[in-house]
Amino acid sequence: MPRTSRTGPAAVAAALVASLAVACGGDGSTDRPDSGPKRPAAGKPSDNPDPGDFNGDGYDDFATVVYSESKDKRRYTETLTVVYGSSDGLNKASAQRTSAARKAGEKGAGFVSGPLRTDLDGDGFTDLVVARGNAGTPLGTLALFGGPRGLDKATELALPDGFQPRAAADFDGDGSVDLLDGGHGGTGDTDEIGPGSDGLLLYGPFDRTG
Repeated sequence: MPRTSRTGPAAVAAALVASLAVACGGDGSTDRPDSGPKRPAAGKPSDNPDPGDFNGDGYDDFATVVYSESKDKRRYTETLTVVYGSSDGLNKASAQRTSAARKAGEKGAGFVSGPLRTDLDGDGFTDLVVARGNAGTPLGTLALFGGPRGLDKATELALPDGFQPRAAADFDGDGSVDLLDGGHGGTGDTDEIGPGSDGLLLYGPFDRTG
């Protein structure tokens, strides 16, 4: 029988994630937070920035959380990884990595919300927002602000304790992006009744100081 190969988008994405997992410390080693990538070509801001494009160069960029563990399965890391698009497709040399563990004492930290793509500060570039946690304890929310050469290093947003954004949109129509959590510290669990069951809405804009 002739050999076949998978070349569809799902196969390409799976291969990319597998290669990034090795680069992010597949042996359980600690990843370097915000390791320096080869920056993509400079783009331009837009009145309506494309959520798929962080630097405004017209090419979609890939973002995912890569999970890697040691061979003995006793150590693991979670790394937010961004790979920028180009005329030749995704460029692995541009891979930008941000560890979920930001400081000592956060071993085992992970990302507890899917990365949100939105223009937090209204500068015409798409930003990336993601919440962190460890064993059910919220550890804060990171924002990586977009620009002509891609995303900046992660900034900790000054949000209320336990706030974990689950949605980003202009809920009040004032032209600025707002952040909404899901109630119960962002878990979205509406089956329970009691303090914290209501979601919290924070009105934007949010600036680069956090």
